[in-house]
Amino acid sequence: KKICGWNRGGVGEVLKLFYEEGQVEFNDFEQLKEKTESIIASSNKPEEVFLTSELMHQKTVDFYLEALGKS
Repeated sequence: KKICGWNRGGVGEVLKLFYEEGQVEFNDFEQLKEKTESIIASSNKPEEVFLTSELMHQKTVDFYLEALGKS
């Protein structure tokens, strides 16, 4: 799916990896509007996105368990 979002945090990291054109400068609502319109009009879309929210959540939990020495 085509998507756009802020270029920070987890969303920014995923967009940087899989769909850079979807990145929007944080808190720039004018750019968000323009980017959304541009993405809708474009035929480009991300390919081979293998990260799911379940996978990312599990990796986060695993990281904290390992950091706490409980893995």
